[in-house]
Amino acid sequence: MRARKSSSLSNVLDESSYQDVLPSDNVSNTSNPQQMPEEELCNLLTNIIFSVTWRGVEGWDDAAWRERGQVFSVLTKLGTACELVRPPDEIKRSLLEMMLESALTDLKESGPAALPGLAHNALKLLRLLQDFLFSEGHNNQALWSEKIYEGLSSLLDKLGVWYHLANGTSDLKEMAQTGLRILVGYIMLQDPQLHSLAYVKLHSLLQTASAPKKDEACYLLGKLETPLRRSLDTKSETFSWLVPIVRTLMDQCYETLQLQLFLPSLPPTNGSPTFYEDFQLFCTTAEWRGFIEKHVQPTMAQFEMDTFAKSHDHMSNFWNACYDAMMSSSQRREQEKAASRKMFQELVLEPAAKRSKAENARHANVLKQANNHHSTVLKQWRSLCRLLTSPRSAWADRNPPEVRWKLSSAETYSRMRLKLVPNLNFDQHLEASALRDNLGADHLHNPTESLPLAMAKEAKVSELEDDQLAEEDLPVLDNQAEPKEQNQREKLVVSEDCIGYDFKRPLSHLREVHLRRYNLRRSALELFFIDQANYFLNFKKKVVAPSP
Repeated sequence: MRARKSSSLSNVLDESSYQDVLPSDNVSNTSNPQQMPEEELCNLLTNIIFSVTWRGVEGWDDAAWRERGQVFSVLTKLGTACELVRPPDEIKRSLLEMMLESALTDLKESGPAALPGLAHNALKLLRLLQDFLFSEGHNNQALWSEKIYEGLSSLLDKLGVWYHLANGTSDLKEMAQTGLRILVGYIMLQDPQLHSLAYVKLHSLLQTASAPKKDEACYLLGKLETPLRRSLDTKSETFSWLVPIVRTLMDQCYETLQLQLFLPSLPPTNGSPTFYEDFQLFCTTAEWRGFIEKHVQPTMAQFEMDTFAKSHDHMSNFWNACYDAMMSSSQRREQEKAASRKMFQELVLEPAAKRSKAENARHANVLKQANNHHSTVLKQWRSLCRLLTSPRSAWADRNPPEVRWKLSSAETYSRMRLKLVPNLNFDQHLEASALRDNLGADHLHNPTESLPLAMAKEAKVSELEDDQLAEEDLPVLDNQAEPKEQNQREKLVVSEDCIGYDFKRPLSHLREVHLRRYNLRRSALELFFIDQANYFLNFKKKVVAPSP
C-alpha cells in the first residue's frame, strides 16, 4: 500500500465509485417553492446523505466516525470522476452545517450524563470542520459560510470551551484552539460581513476570557498583522475594527510579551484617547515591524507546529483509515453483488428458463396434435365425400372430373410397383411453368398461341471467346457449303444427320447460340430459346489438309 501523507480528501482518494442511498431525515435544507427542480433534488439528496451520515450510524466512537468519513471520501471521488449538478465541496459544506446544527440540538436536549460523550463527538466534528476549511476552503472562500460560523460559535459557547483556552483538559483545550484558528481564518477573509462578525467575537473573547499565554498571543498578533497591514495600505475601515482587538490583546499581555522591552515607543494602551491615531503611525515604524518579524512570527510558527501539526497528522491517519475502509466496503459489496447475482441465477433465472422451455415444448406439442387432428378429420371428410359421390353411390356426380392416376406405393415381392391408384392431389404446376417461361401470372387467364416477340428482342447474346471460330475452321465451312438454290429462303451453313428425333422451332424464339466442345473438339452448338429450352447439337468435323 502506498503512503498517503496529506490530510486533504482530494489527495487521499485514487479510484472507485459508490452510489448508496439510504432513507432521509428531516434536518435543515428545507425546500423553497421558488427553487428549480434541480436545486430541490439536490437539497433532498443532501438531507438523505445527512440522515445516513449522522442518524444512520450508531455511536460516536472512532469506528462510527470512520463510516461518516467514508461519505466525504465518496463525495470527493464522485466529484473527480463525474460532473455533478452541485459541486461536492458545497455538499460537504451543507453536511457540516447540518452536523453543527444537530450537535448543538443534541447538547440542548441531552442531560448531564451524556455531556462527556457529546463533547467528545463535538471534538471529532471540529477536527473534520477544521480540515475541510483549511484544505478545500484554502482557495475557495465560498466554503467559509456564515451558517458554519454561527453553528461553530453557538456550539463552542454551549460547551464553554473558551474559558479552557489557557488552562483546561486536553479535549476542551483542543476544541478552544481549533475554534480560535477557525475564528482567525474568518478574520483573514475578504468578505466584510463575515470578518466583521469574527472581529466582534474575538474582541469579546479577549475581554471576557482569561488572558492568553505568550504563544497564543503571538499567534493572534501574527495572524492579525496581515489584515492590519492590508487595511493600512488600502486605508479601509477594517483598521478601525482591528485596533480595539490589538489594543486589548497587548494590554492583557503587556508583561507576557515584554512590550516594555521590545516596544518602548508603543503608545499607551490603557485609557489613551489618541491611541487610534498613534498606533496607526506606530505600525509603519521599523520598531513594530522588527518586533513582528523577530519575536512574533517565530513564536507563531512554533505554536502552529506544536498545536496544529498534531491535528494535521491525526486527520491524515483518519482519511487513510476512511480510504482503506471504503476500499474494503467496495470489495465486500462487489462480492455480495456477485453472490447475489449467482443466487438469483440459480434460484430464479435457471428455473424460469427450464419452465419456459418446458412450456414452449408443451405448447408446440399441443399445436402439433391439433394440426394432426385437423388433418385427420379433413382427410376423413374428403374420403367420405368421395365415397358418397363415387360413380356407384347414391349421390354420384353426373359430370365427374377427370381422374389422374399415379403408381401405388405398394410393392410386390420383386419390389415392383404394378398398381395404379387415383392421384387425389394432382397439380399440373401451370403457374410455376408460366413463371419459369417468363410468361407472368396472367398467362393462365389469357393464354396466347405464340410467345411475344418483345421477349425475343430483349434477349441479349453475350459475345464469348468460345463463340468465335478459329481461322483453320473457316476453310472447312467453305468446303462444306452447298450452292444456293433459287427458291431457297435460308442459307445452309452447316448440316448433319441427327440421331434421335427431329424438331422444329421458330427462329423468333431463339435467344442465344454458343459454340461448344465435344470430346475436346470444337464441333458442337448449344441453342437456347426464350422458353428456357435448350438443345446441344454435335457435328462431325472433317479435318481438311491445307492446300499447298
